[in-house]
Amino acid sequence: MDSAAVDGLASEAGLAFADAYTVTAHLGDGATARVFEAVRRDGGAGAGHDSRCALKLAERSTRAILRRESLLLRQLSGHPHVTRWLGWFASSTAVGLLLELAPGGDCQQLLQRHGAFAESAVRRMFGQLCAALGHLRAHEIVHRDIKLENLLCCDARQGGDPARLVLCDFGHACSVADAREDREFFGTPGYAPPEVTCGPCWSYAADIFSAGVVMYALL
Repeated sequence: MDSAAVDGLASEAGLAFADAYTVTAHLGDGATARVFEAVRRDGGAGAGHDSRCALKLAERSTRAILRRESLLLRQLSGHPHVTRWLGWFASSTAVGLLLELAPGGDCQQLLQRHGAFAESAVRRMFGQLCAALGHLRAHEIVHRDIKLENLLCCDARQGGDPARLVLCDFGHACSVADAREDREFFGTPGYAPPEVTCGPCWSYAADIFSAGVVMYALL
């Protein structure tokens, strides 16, 4: 799957992706999708339009996973610490989820570039993550893959500290009711609590445990 796959993508309203956006860079790869930077051809003219976005592109065979993520992000839209949903596109061979771009990279990359953060910075970052998890809980959703790589830096303070973090990658997220019935392991070893790795047994508490691992790793 490469950037050429965007040629046939269209929104549910019939807007051709290639008419509105240009893919400018490859940002990274996940288990089932590739992420590209996309720039609006009109420069982002108009209210609510980002000039630069992130396109999560996957093969049509994984449509159900990416579509579920798209629906969850639309449901969670509007929170400053949850990655912003911008659009859904599909073709006969590929699907694409358009998201807010985080130019600062993820927290794992920040650690590699700058080393451990000061306690005051970690306190602020952890507070933002907890705010995002509180928003998920208000919508009865569990993320199930909280980790450094899924926390993105959208705005940076002087010295490299992230001013605004957003939680991303909702590919394993679901309602807490569905999660409690699920007996399959999701997530990343090292971040998951014992009841998940040995059970698994999913709950809001599992996300909180993973958030604690993130906080420890940042220090």
